[in-house]
Amino acid sequence: MERYKFPPMFGPTHRYPVGTFQRAECFGNELDYTVERVADDVVALAALLKRILVEDPPPWAIWPDPPCRSLDSFLVLCRGMGEPEKTQVLHSFGHHDLCDDCRQFAAEDG
Repeated sequence: MERYKFPPMFGPTHRYPVGTFQRAECFGNELDYTVERVADDVVALAALLKRILVEDPPPWAIWPDPPCRSLDSFLVLCRGMGEPEKTQVLHSFGHHDLCDDCRQFAAEDG
């Protein structure tokens, strides 16, 4: 199925009565927009992780006091997102090489 092309300036869902074609279409538009923003945010996350991985020494080796000592601990401390969650997010959006790089750091830290 081809991706639907939403009309510009559709407006918020609450403008349309429940059960109407327009409200359903508006939900589709909101979903499209939200997923696009998620994809952009994952690109930003991937770029930040790439910057973090090339730091020497790595941030988890020197922060906080005492330091985290591993990439996974650093991610959990900063965002509550450990290896499984990070890998799932990155992998879902096609950042397979970055997942491999992070796993390599985890193996070196372990």
